[in-house]
Amino acid sequence: MYRAEVVSGNEVVAAATIQRPLGPEFSSELAGQADCMEVWCSGMMDAGPDYCRFDLKKDGKVIASKLIRGY
Repeated sequence: MYRAEVVSGNEVVAAATIQRPLGPEFSSELAGQADCMEVWCSGMMDAGPDYCRFDLKKDGKVIASKLIRGY
């Protein structure tokens, strides 16, 4: 697994609320509490199906996480 992207600042709510299958579709209320969103993806050599994990963070702690199969 590798960290593919970090979104912070004013872009967090816009990125975190993108509807599936292109985004994690967090609620705007929850996304508004976060100060960043990290996107983690499975790598080519990882066992099992492909996925992306979206972690909303506040003060360095995960407040919500969603795992979406595929890329």
